[in-house]
Amino acid sequence: MGLLLCLVVQLCAGSAAYVVYVDFRRAERPLQHFWRSTGFCPPSPHSRADIFDLSKDQELNLAYISSVPHGGIEQVRIHWLLELVALRVINGKFHYNFTALDNLMDNLWENKLIPGFELMGNPSGYFFDFEDKEQVVRWRNLVTLLASRYIDRYGLEHVAKWNFETWNEPDHNDFDNVSMTVKGFLNYYDACSEGLRGASPLLKFGGPGDSFHPLPKSPICWSLLYHCCNGTNFFTGETGVRLDYISLHKKGGGSSLHILQQEVEAIEQIQKLFPDFASVAIYNDEADPMVGWSIPQLWRADVTYAAMVVKVIIQHQNLLISKANNTINYTLLSNDNAFLSYYPHYFTQRTLTARFQMNNTKPPHVQMVRKPVLTVMGLLALLG
Repeated sequence: MGLLLCLVVQLCAGSAAYVVYVDFRRAERPLQHFWRSTGFCPPSPHSRADIFDLSKDQELNLAYISSVPHGGIEQVRIHWLLELVALRVINGKFHYNFTALDNLMDNLWENKLIPGFELMGNPSGYFFDFEDKEQVVRWRNLVTLLASRYIDRYGLEHVAKWNFETWNEPDHNDFDNVSMTVKGFLNYYDACSEGLRGASPLLKFGGPGDSFHPLPKSPICWSLLYHCCNGTNFFTGETGVRLDYISLHKKGGGSSLHILQQEVEAIEQIQKLFPDFASVAIYNDEADPMVGWSIPQLWRADVTYAAMVVKVIIQHQNLLISKANNTINYTLLSNDNAFLSYYPHYFTQRTLTARFQMNNTKPPHVQMVRKPVLTVMGLLALLG
């Protein structure tokens, strides 16, 4: 029997009451959970990312994220992962130490989470020029070694769920000590693609995880699409390179609808210039209402932020995905909000939890508090 739910909502003392009727008697349309992702970036220096990624604080943070019921969050997209890999060259032979990266991947595995695995970072600072053919080949070999390692460790069925992705926001030129020209980035992309394929053709790879501003801005973004469509594969000599999904970043600047509007504008331009990619999956894996995770905002401390996240999801469902004439294969929306807050902005930064550090106790103690934005991910998981 269907259910008609009546809610009487009193907004605040002295205000009028609103009666809300919710009719559960029929399903309106399919609802895919396209929002089950979060992410974070370790602080500088990135060469010491292991200190942050493997800290007790981060272990606790990931435990809270994984506690969202019904798989409400399943992916954590993490910058600078390859900084967790150490490299020594002895007598011309390359010896990689994956211990730190293994520990982080194990932590995700134990929490039933998967990584959004950006092939980003520079093991022991070895790579510096992706126009150097020798370095391009060695990068491919590293990617094959890495992917094969985790297939052996967790099984192909599990690793095939991972979203392997390019270096984050290449047009922002945040490469630390790596020289990355447009040509070098395309070589790097081919090395990542062929390296993953060398481990298994079932592994997904996409990018570039950037803004896709209108031409002539965002030269690496647009050059990558041209390369994947019409360019020459560095390794095979074939025309075109696989692109399993297109990831872009569009944030709200204070307006939730602005996220969707920017996405549609960029994707329509992509479809116009590259019709072969019209059906490729689209990810916005940094779809936050506002830029700047650490800038304190009072609305991030209470249910306002949670409501804003839900509003963005509803707008994508109702104004894009469920439209009969929709031509956009919108597949993933991720908030970049798995950061660790710090004093004195416990609740007001772009985080899922509030972190309290008792550094003067012996031993030092950390306590996390679940914010409403984390709770609402569990409520969303009940839908559909």
